[in-house]
Amino acid sequence: MGRKLIYIILFLLFYADGIAQKPIVSLGTWKLTKLYGDFNLHSFYRGNERSFNQNYEFHQSGYFSGGLCLKTRSYFWDPNFITLDVNAEYSPETGNEFYLNIPDRSEVRTLKRLDLRTSIFKKNSLSLNAFANLNQSINNRELLTSLKSENKRWGGMLSYRNKALPFTLTYKENLWDQEEIASRRVFKMNQKNFMARTSKSFSDYDSHELNYAHNVYSRQDGDMQPIENNIDQIFLKNRVYFDTQKKYVFRSLITDFIQKGNNEYKRFQVNEQLFLKLPQKLSLTANYQYYNLQQTSQSLNQNRLKATLGHQLFLSLNTNVYYEYFKLRHSFYDEANTRAGIDLTYSKKIPKGHFTLAYKYYRHYQVMDAQNTFINEINEEHVLSDGQIVLLNRPYIDPATIIVKDITGTIIFQRDFDYILIERNNFIEIQRLPGGQIPNNEIVYIDYTAVQPGSYQYDANNNALSANIILFNRLIELYFRASKQEYSSLINVDHITLNRYTQTLVGGKVDVGFAIAGIEYDNYNSNIIPYRMVRYYINLQKTFYKRLLCSLNGNIRDYEKTTDKIPQQFSDISGKIIYRFKLRSKISLEGAYRKQQGDGIDLDLFTGRSEFETKYRQMIFKVGMNMYRRNNIGNKTVFNSVYGKIIRKFKL
Repeated sequence: MGRKLIYIILFLLFYADGIAQKPIVSLGTWKLTKLYGDFNLHSFYRGNERSFNQNYEFHQSGYFSGGLCLKTRSYFWDPNFITLDVNAEYSPETGNEFYLNIPDRSEVRTLKRLDLRTSIFKKNSLSLNAFANLNQSINNRELLTSLKSENKRWGGMLSYRNKALPFTLTYKENLWDQEEIASRRVFKMNQKNFMARTSKSFSDYDSHELNYAHNVYSRQDGDMQPIENNIDQIFLKNRVYFDTQKKYVFRSLITDFIQKGNNEYKRFQVNEQLFLKLPQKLSLTANYQYYNLQQTSQSLNQNRLKATLGHQLFLSLNTNVYYEYFKLRHSFYDEANTRAGIDLTYSKKIPKGHFTLAYKYYRHYQVMDAQNTFINEINEEHVLSDGQIVLLNRPYIDPATIIVKDITGTIIFQRDFDYILIERNNFIEIQRLPGGQIPNNEIVYIDYTAVQPGSYQYDANNNALSANIILFNRLIELYFRASKQEYSSLINVDHITLNRYTQTLVGGKVDVGFAIAGIEYDNYNSNIIPYRMVRYYINLQKTFYKRLLCSLNGNIRDYEKTTDKIPQQFSDISGKIIYRFKLRSKISLEGAYRKQQGDGIDLDLFTGRSEFETKYRQMIFKVGMNMYRRNNIGNKTVFNSVYGKIIRKFKL
């Protein structure tokens, strides 16, 4: 009777699953449905040359490796009860390294990897997913050292799907330990992430979402001071409609951010928005923002209110009039800002195309009440992109106090290796160095100490005009933008730097489908960082006979700093060719070249890669070559490598 009851319960749990996949191996309750993997042999040779001033280094190495990878999928009782994916890999590697200035040595590496993933009740309202990933590698380097690295990742997600209060709980942990066996020097990094999420709607006119996250980031480099930051975050999102047509909507976002550890601070934000669609094609948008930041030695409290009245005349003219006021209280100063302006956008179809004309004007009134003192800026956010000018927000910064970090606050980037600093009037420009640890278009956080000037006030007037013409179904696009910023009613501004500028930008592009080419001229006349820039770009991509894919991208930016007449040029070109001889064979060629010339940014960088791949039954053969040439202000690096790989896939 008890056994029949168990069968009935299991049937009720899994009745919606359908027909299970026929297992290839069945041992009672455990059923194996898939078994596949591959054997592989891999060999490569690398050569590396470096020279700087009178120093020259040469290094070449050759390695041979093999490996076995097994992947399985199975379940217990029923696919909706417990599914289990197991991936295992073992890859030994041996090689020799030859140097010019130090003794040659041999090296042996061993890589072990185990990956486990499971799902419990994956089609039920209550389900659990879990994973564990274990990696271990041992490098024995003759005459030098031996390294043992272990990387462990595990976690899971519990989900409860229901109409009353659905929620998910997620936990992930990543632990990386590396040890030099001879010296016992260790490197440790640990990341723990916990997140809870729930959502609820009481009707068709509202939705609410609550998220909580707790993150721990820690890092230990040998005997250096450990770095650890603990972060707690709460996000509450709300949206409410007041009518059936959803013309009146209220949106709310409340966030609380608390970070403790080496870099402690608290940040609380409120963003409320009310949108009303009024008669006579009018609309009203009201925003309120509250921002509170508490740091170790200072605090900041800000209130911001903005109201925008919009009007749509037919489909051609859109008008927005707005008023904005925000008050900021800092430990060392008080700041009040008032801004009012108008935006006009006129859009019209013309013969063979479309025309858009826009004008913006605002007047900004600022009053600063402060003493001349030092302030510490923490976690100022910037995106570093090649060829883009990025200035730190405040003037009068002490360059020796600048610290550039990743978004976790645990990785500290190094000046002149990962980025450079350039003084521009009373401001500081920051640029990433290609080849460093900062990826292109990456967000960084920056700390520094700056001088806060005393009390002052001024009025700023900003005008901007833009026009855009699109012709022949986007075949041709022409655009023009002009802007100007000037100041009046100046009081006690001799000790501050106001950005007075006029900017004119003219450009055009041609789009024929497989090719896009354009040119742009930018004249930025500013008292801080004036420049003239001409940009050329072209993007080509075409497939021939479904076998040959070609792409080419080129970009040139010519800058001239008009104050010191120092030219700067950023040039990039990259291309790729992929040709398929047959359905099972292909060859690919890739190359990229970057040239930077200017004050402190001289760089030549070339990367190239080629690979041939063919398949015969279940065998895969690959041969390839990589090249890297870098000359950064006289520091030259030459790298070459060739490799070959044989893979035998199997599947039961």
